[in-house]
Parts: sequence; C-alpha cells; structure tokens
Amino acid sequence: MGFDAVLVEHGLISPEQLEEAVAEQTASGERLDRVVARLGFATRAQILDALGDQFHLPIVDLAGVSPSPEAIRAVPPKLAYRLHCVPIERLNGAITIATSNPF
Repeated sequence: MGFDAVLVEHGLISPEQLEEAVAEQTASGERLDRVVARLGFATRAQILDALGDQFHLPIVDLAGVSPSPEAIRAVPPKLAYRLHCVPIERLNGAITIATSNPF
C-alpha cells in the first residue's frame, strides 16, 4: 500500500484532497507528505504517525534522546549526513538509527 492510500485509510485526507495534493506534488516536485501538510490537510504529527504505521517504525522526538557514544562512533559522519540519519544506540552488535526520511 502506498503512502497516499495510508493517508486516506487513516482518515487524514479525503480522496478529493489526495487528488489535489498529488496534482500539487506533480507541479512542485515536493514530497507528498510535505504537500499535504502545506495545504493544511493534515498536521505534521498526523502524517508522521501514518508514516510510522506504514513502515512499522516508532516515531521518536530526538529532543528527548541522548545518542550513545558507541553508536555515534559506529556510523561514519559522512554516511549519517548522506542518509539523513542519527545513530542512537548500539546494543549486541545492532545499531538503532533515527532517520528523517524512511523512504
């Protein structure tokens, strides 16, 4: 299921609003989530919750997170910058990473 269908399924936008947002996305080249928020069809928080559901990922406010030094050392800064991610924790050989772009 695509993100557009998730927005409608969650009741955040109507099919008509989706059609308008997709037309605007095509014209502007912006990501659909940003268009939906800019048009005022849904809040950023609502969109993030829908994205979290779509990708089966928790939404994390980084203001309340303190990355571990082990995690930071495990991810080269250039890679973190390029992938728009922040290493949060390293535990048992696995690294928990936060990202601004799950796509």
